[in-house]
Amino acid sequence: MQDTSNKHFTSTSLQDNRSLDAQIIRLDRERKLGLEVVCLADVTPKPIDWLWPNWLALGKVHVLAGEGGRGKSTILGDIGSRTTRGESWPDGSANAGCGSVIILAAEDDVEDTLAPRLLAIDADMKRIFIVRSARNIDQTRRGFNLQSDLVRLEALIREKGDVRLVILDPISSYLGTVDSHKNADVRAVLEPLGDLAARLHVAIICNNHFSKGGGNANSRIIGSVAFVNQARKAFIVTPDAEDDARLLLIPSKANIGTMSHGLAYRIEGVGLEVDGNMIVTSRIAWESSPVTISADQALAANSAVEGKSARSEAETFLQNLLANGAAPHKDIQDAAKGAGLAWATVRRAKHKLGIQAQRISVGGDGAGHWVWSLAATCSADTQGARI
Repeated sequence: MQDTSNKHFTSTSLQDNRSLDAQIIRLDRERKLGLEVVCLADVTPKPIDWLWPNWLALGKVHVLAGEGGRGKSTILGDIGSRTTRGESWPDGSANAGCGSVIILAAEDDVEDTLAPRLLAIDADMKRIFIVRSARNIDQTRRGFNLQSDLVRLEALIREKGDVRLVILDPISSYLGTVDSHKNADVRAVLEPLGDLAARLHVAIICNNHFSKGGGNANSRIIGSVAFVNQARKAFIVTPDAEDDARLLLIPSKANIGTMSHGLAYRIEGVGLEVDGNMIVTSRIAWESSPVTISADQALAANSAVEGKSARSEAETFLQNLLANGAAPHKDIQDAAKGAGLAWATVRRAKHKLGIQAQRISVGGDGAGHWVWSLAATCSADTQGARI
């Protein structure tokens, strides 16, 4: 019988060589084009590595947003503390391991705010590092900014060796000369930040603020839409419409993982005695029951409550102002402005209370002014006046 094994080996070797030659030619052509190209046949799929399962991913950028005074920084401190100790997460999920945390905090003092807040939740202080500023070549201090100092942040992360979380609080303080409302400008800063997160396998959270006005949750996040688009997960904080002291942390965007619920929390005060001094700070008290409403539903419920509250306030304002008789329209406008009431809200309250507007003539030349009155009697031609 003829031995064909050597022929088979030779044929296979030739095919492998041709395949290798083709790959080399392809890669050389792509380099000449000036492109970094990945062929998916060369990629081995892998699962997402979570810092907090289905909430915060290692190697990704996240956004947390909401109005001031809702405990965003305190939440970030809570997350940081759990990271340093490997403690289970607020929803009960297990922490895969502990590590160091780097915090850039532009609005909170280190000694009287950040340190007490982290001590109150038993953070491992040896694993928390605060970046206070950057230094120029001449050793003068200046604010850290992502445009010029990202390489320094990377060096710090590599030096510490076990960093799992980086917090930018707020992100707007670290954009350098970037216009935060220009999409291309913000992307030029956030894309390298995302690359750093992936390269060093750290989770990054950017704290941001809410803009005023309506709209859905993601549109309320201040600045360019790039803040939301570049983040793989976005979360908002907002009061519970039925309980002002109860606050909600709810996902508003999820490009990775699954997310079906949020969490409720309250901010509680706590006293610490440090070196004989009593320091008052705050911490997050999480609730165990999940929050099932969406971010948009929570904001809509709050808007409805705020609208009712504003109208009620405007009604009381008008009743008190007109209790002793009619008042000039101009005086009412000035008083409403001084009381912080929107004029549109005052007009809706006027309609609800049945307040009448009447023009009072002064002299014989047609001059005069408008007045508002709680009285039911008014000339027919002024009943529907919209002023």
